[in-house]
Amino acid sequence: MPAKKPAQSGTLAYLAECGRAVYIVCGKCSRFTVANFYKIAQSAGWRAEADQVGKRMRCTACGYRGAKFTTERPQVGRSVCPRCLRPYS
Repeated sequence: MPAKKPAQSGTLAYLAECGRAVYIVCGKCSRFTVANFYKIAQSAGWRAEADQVGKRMRCTACGYRGAKFTTERPQVGRSVCPRCLRPYS
């Protein structure tokens, strides 16, 4: 059988195949969550560009429309543990 054609870089399929945790970060309040690509791809499709999909997403905390996808864990502040996100005593 021929090899599967790899996904184009920048698409939802490419990010899902990368094997790393991908975060969705709000452009206004910087709230973030881990991306669930199966839910996102149901409405946008696997071939959709990630930056275009991010611009259409709405934050559940502040209501701002516009987010970005990143593989780097966002900064959460000095008073929170970077591993478990629990506040320091």
